[in-house]
Amino acid sequence: MLTSPPQPRFKKTVDILDELAGPGSRKSAPKKAALPTVPGLSSGANIFTLVVPREEEQRAQVFLERCKLILEDEPGRLVL
Repeated sequence: MLTSPPQPRFKKTVDILDELAGPGSRKSAPKKAALPTVPGLSSGANIFTLVVPREEEQRAQVFLERCKLILEDEPGRLVL
């Protein structure tokens, strides 16, 4: 034989603030906002990276070496 679940012995009282606020929702704590990042740029250690296919690796390495030389010898040339 099936029986209904037992009824609670007390009735929850509703506060006016609960009525005005509406139904609650369980949200996790707000996450710390991450700083926006742009691939290839760094705000820290001045690192410049490239993502290239495996077959272009040597060409990308030459490009990075040239950029390094220009930055060290004539940094004003790379100002946008």
